[in-house]
Amino acid sequence: MGTRFSAQDRTLWLEEMSEQKLDLLVIGSGVTAACTAWDASTRGMTTGLIAEEDFAVEYDGRPPELLHGSLRYMKQEDFRTVRDSSAEMKFLQHAAPHLLDPVPVLVPVYTKGFRNYWANTAGLNMYDRLARVKSSERRRMIRRDEALDMEPLLKKKGLICAEFYNDYMISEARLAVELLKSARDHGAMIINYAEVNQWLSWGGKLSGVTVTDRLSGKSYAISASHIIDARESHPEEGRGGDGSEWNQAAYACRSVHMVLDSRQLPVHQACYYKMPDQDMLSVIPRSGKVIVSTQVTSDVSNSSEYPGLSEAELQMLINKVHHAFKDIQLQSSEVESCWAAVRNVRSSPVDEGSGKGRDILTSEDNSRIIVSCDRAAGFRKHAEAAVNLVAERLQEENRTIYPPCTTDRRSLSGSIPEGSLHADYYAFKKAVIKQGRRLGIHIDVSLELLGRYGSGTEELFRNMEREGSVKSAEQRLLEAELHYAVHHEMTTSAADFLLRRSLWMRYNRHKAEQLMNSILQRMRELLDWDQDELHRQRELLQNSMQMLWMEKKVLSKP
Repeated sequence: MGTRFSAQDRTLWLEEMSEQKLDLLVIGSGVTAACTAWDASTRGMTTGLIAEEDFAVEYDGRPPELLHGSLRYMKQEDFRTVRDSSAEMKFLQHAAPHLLDPVPVLVPVYTKGFRNYWANTAGLNMYDRLARVKSSERRRMIRRDEALDMEPLLKKKGLICAEFYNDYMISEARLAVELLKSARDHGAMIINYAEVNQWLSWGGKLSGVTVTDRLSGKSYAISASHIIDARESHPEEGRGGDGSEWNQAAYACRSVHMVLDSRQLPVHQACYYKMPDQDMLSVIPRSGKVIVSTQVTSDVSNSSEYPGLSEAELQMLINKVHHAFKDIQLQSSEVESCWAAVRNVRSSPVDEGSGKGRDILTSEDNSRIIVSCDRAAGFRKHAEAAVNLVAERLQEENRTIYPPCTTDRRSLSGSIPEGSLHADYYAFKKAVIKQGRRLGIHIDVSLELLGRYGSGTEELFRNMEREGSVKSAEQRLLEAELHYAVHHEMTTSAADFLLRRSLWMRYNRHKAEQLMNSILQRMRELLDWDQDELHRQRELLQNSMQMLWMEKKVLSKP
């Protein structure tokens, strides 16, 4: 089992960070920030990370990512990103196999899109070779009849053929948490809900930050030789100077999503469907549910003006489903959850002379580094480049030599533990499923746990065994999972558990509703909440649910 990463230790680590000078302080809660802390801590740097809200909060609203999604960069002739994305996929296959969910994808080709067929075919072939996709996962063309056999709900009229390939789906929220746990295993001090409210300077150079613990209200001054800012958005205040260096060109990616029960849309497999308006409709079946998404691009100035989902947007998404699949007539009342997500994508210039590249900017005094983190592709490379800069500057300042990056050869938290007797992850998975069966856990539940926690599932089962057999297997498993979330993933609220640790609130409404009260009561015991705090936590959870579920969930655009 990994190092303790408990919500009960937050104050201890804030005090520890405030009592010393860090080599590096990372600000951010996502994959790039977490990987940066992991990289720096494996090199021996004294590293801290603060997240202003919960970990992975920036991925709220984004469905699980498809790793071959970097095809869109191929169309933009962004070959470097294609290579980076491919490298990250191969890294994750060996470093975190439990997070990858294989997904076969079907892309139907209709008459109206036939003119672009040969161009698309050539582009996909080039992508397969540039990204070094395994032959078993390369795209292939299938005939019309075979496409209809694979997905009978496709409309027949105008269908010529289909593209078919194997992809992998990954939850960026779970990836961020596993990276943070890996950083903690190497000594990084990591805190959520610590808001930066002041930048500190000494001798004209940035020297640290003042943060406020949003749970206790207490403030701490944290000193650091260097700061890496890996937040997705960078507030204007506190930048120093006129802030012009950070005012990068940006655009907003707005996406809309809904979750249905598979009985309402009984698709057999994932489909990407190009609509007449050129938008792509994504339909992904997952664990008895179907995730439907589409994305639009708008001006960044309007990105945060209206983040909610309008009635018109929900109906637009339903109409797209009607257009793509035959004999489907959805009603908005059949939608289990729906939401809109806005993601501000920053574009930064390439600095050919410095070799820092387009994804890294630095302050004038070289003490603050901003890392681009607006896409999943290349997160490990972005972190490596930023930590390399810090290592170079620390060597200049105090002649300490840090080793090069080794994260490409390491495994993440949740992979097979060192010293395991199992030959590979699949043998390990088989053994865990067998262990779960002895405890009364259904194989589907064990597979879900393995996909979320990997080797951490063994710890869950050990906690279940310690509880004895007085309670039901389901109750013991829930209590073990909450204990794990609080003490090994720094979960501080029921909403955080349901949204970003288990993902039930978005993708399994029935389970979230059924277990809500049990979760609140168990977390009250684990975190010693009084009656007022329990009431506050219940309100927080209900507000989060209302934004996603049918009750008061679809808002009218002002």
